[in-house]
Amino acid sequence: MAFTLKFKDKDEGIDKEIRFFDRQSANSNAEKLKQYGHTEVIVEDSFKGNYVGTTIKFIGYIVIIAGIIIGTVQGNYIGNLVSGEFNVTVALYWLAVSVVTGVLLIGIAEIINLLDAMNKKIKT
Repeated sequence: MAFTLKFKDKDEGIDKEIRFFDRQSANSNAEKLKQYGHTEVIVEDSFKGNYVGTTIKFIGYIVIIAGIIIGTVQGNYIGNLVSGEFNVTVALYWLAVSVVTGVLLIGIAEIINLLDAMNKKIKT
């Protein structure tokens, strides 16, 4: 995991970033920058999203992919039992349900990520 140290340079007045691989180094350098008079010194986790939001988004994509696979298998299986042909109705039902569910999960995940980003902006 990487950490980003953000600060406003006291001499140039511009925002700068330095990346570190561990939090301890980032925090110690942040303290040094504060002592030298730099302002707006913040240590951030470089992962931009929210773990809950990212997990829910991943589950949404899995639901869509699983629905496509299950719809194809069920359409073939039910079709062979009934008429010997692929049953499009069953396949489309599974596809529609999985796409709607997956898109809802992805939408909820995006809301969580946006709320997390707003929360981070309010705290800084």
